[in-house]
Amino acid sequence: DVTGVQTCALPISVAVYFEPGGMHRGVVEAPVPATREGRLREDVARVTQEIAHRFEGLIRRAPEQWHVMQPNWPSDLEDA
Repeated sequence: DVTGVQTCALPISVAVYFEPGGMHRGVVEAPVPATREGRLREDVARVTQEIAHRFEGLIRRAPEQWHVMQPNWPSDLEDA
């Protein structure tokens, strides 16, 4: 596999959203195919891009609920 670990585990994208009434909704998407198709570097880039696209869709569903638990952008460090 392209992860470098031979566990046969596939990466998945997951999100949990706050819902009205103190409830939560979890979304678990289908596994990302991580099979070797060519050169390792290209396969890793392909799988990484697919994971990014999936997170993009999950974030788009409720962008106000997206949290980063550490500084992410240079401006975050300036504010600290």
